[in-house]
Amino acid sequence: MPDEAAPTPDPGAAPPAPPPPPPFPQPSLAPPLTTLECPRCGYDLTGQSDKRTDDNGTCAECGLTFLWSEVSNPLNATPQWLHEARGGFGRLLKTFARSLVPILLYNRRGLRIEAAINLPRLVTLAALAALLWLLLVTVIPRPFAIAEVLGGNAGELFWFLPPMGWEHNYAEMVLLGFFFALSIPLSFLALPDTMRIARVRRVHLLRAALYTTPAVALAAGLWFTFGWDEDSWLHPYNLDLWALGEFFEETFPLVILFTFVWLAWYWWIAIRRYLRLPAPFLVWFLMMIVSVLAAMAALVYLEDWLDW
Repeated sequence: MPDEAAPTPDPGAAPPAPPPPPPFPQPSLAPPLTTLECPRCGYDLTGQSDKRTDDNGTCAECGLTFLWSEVSNPLNATPQWLHEARGGFGRLLKTFARSLVPILLYNRRGLRIEAAINLPRLVTLAALAALLWLLLVTVIPRPFAIAEVLGGNAGELFWFLPPMGWEHNYAEMVLLGFFFALSIPLSFLALPDTMRIARVRRVHLLRAALYTTPAVALAAGLWFTFGWDEDSWLHPYNLDLWALGEFFEETFPLVILFTFVWLAWYWWIAIRRYLRLPAPFLVWFLMMIVSVLAAMAALVYLEDWLDW
């Protein structure tokens, strides 16, 4: 059967309509891509993430080695017992206890620099430490101290701070320890070369400093209540424990020394395991020197200012 001839177009017919234009692209409802940052220095790692071949990565700015799975989701590096992870009173107590032993706080299964930071919960931990110290030096040994303060006798608020020149210079030693604990994180800012090489974000220094508050508050509160304040009903003398009271008096300087040693040990562990800085011993040694000098200068200035 012969093929049918194709129809001849009518020259008077209108040309066919052009195809409709493509639809205008609608804005995407998907969330924007999260910028990947170095946990230690905050450097933008998005460009490096496009070239990665495995889960291991190294920051081109500060040299920190990390896992991409933890950088993309810091919760993967946050231990579940940490109060910063989920909160809760139970986790708060666990974090409080672990902070007393730095090697239990900073390890591969503990707090690392990749873990997500939650400053409000960190402040809660420091507030608990301050409350514990307040209970140990006021409410427990002297139940009516707070009532006296609220009654208008504001001078009672500082009844626990004896005048300078007290026997054995215990007051100067306590204040020196306090200034030393405060000066250590601040001394890091006085090392510009270290800040430039390591490029540590200051929030990490704040985080490490807040984790020292439980130990400092507990040591200051316990030893002051049981070994210093003879007006406290908990003092060994008032409990007819004279041998124990004499032991506290004789060993009190060792307690201050132990506080210095603990702070030095804590920051050594924090620098080496948490911040993971290059040349950790040199950084730690310089921080200790600067902190001791700063604490001594602050104590001398305070004595001159208050004329003690």
